[in-house]
Amino acid sequence: MYGLGIKISLLFLIAFALVRGNEEVENYRNCSNERFLACYEIMPQEMKEADDYPDEGVLDRSCPELRKMTECFESYIDDCVNTGDWLFPFYAHSGKFIKELCNKDSIVRANYLQHVACYRELDSNGTFKKCFNNASATVQNYIEAGGYINTDVEDYHRGCLTAVHAYLCETIEVAKTCGQEAFRAYFAMGKVKDSIKGIRFACASIDFDEEVRTGFFSRFDINPNEAYIYNEVFDYFRERMEPEVKER
Repeated sequence: MYGLGIKISLLFLIAFALVRGNEEVENYRNCSNERFLACYEIMPQEMKEADDYPDEGVLDRSCPELRKMTECFESYIDDCVNTGDWLFPFYAHSGKFIKELCNKDSIVRANYLQHVACYRELDSNGTFKKCFNNASATVQNYIEAGGYINTDVEDYHRGCLTAVHAYLCETIEVAKTCGQEAFRAYFAMGKVKDSIKGIRFACASIDFDEEVRTGFFSRFDINPNEAYIYNEVFDYFRERMEPEVKER
């Protein structure tokens, strides 16, 4: 679900309606949403078919086009995002992560390839999908039972709770099935991905610490053997994400 992260990033773009077109800018810089979204079309078909966890061969064959896709997004940002403006969601193309995966000297790439077979198995057998579906259902049940949701930022609040719940589930499944090294690699990769930045962006709109202490996440029945995973994930999302802005 949060593998390469490109598809989930696009979901954040759509769900939160954050691709904003400035009409005056569009008129003379070609800054339409269509231009931005067209960059996704550069992704090689083989990469699309590999889903979120491509192996080394797929990566090596796809990286030239993936670099072009990243350059396409970066060109859009250069042309259409003003200095000082927020970069989210315009960085939601996982450019940094793609560069890591396409760099044969990257530790992120090496760790990913070491454990990718296990990640792919969890993805293909429906484990990751089940994590997301369970998270969505749990949040919906929580809301219907009277759980607190800030209606001023309801999409962000719901999105934060659902995505963190799903990510917790995924990391726990990785640790149980693939081992500690695979968990460490998976968690480290998450910190490079724009999909995880998207979650942090949503969570920055709510009192996340309160959700852990007395809100949604306080209701979780935590296995003592998995408590360290909850603590690490919660601590990461507690770190308030300040909006990234375009520099000169």
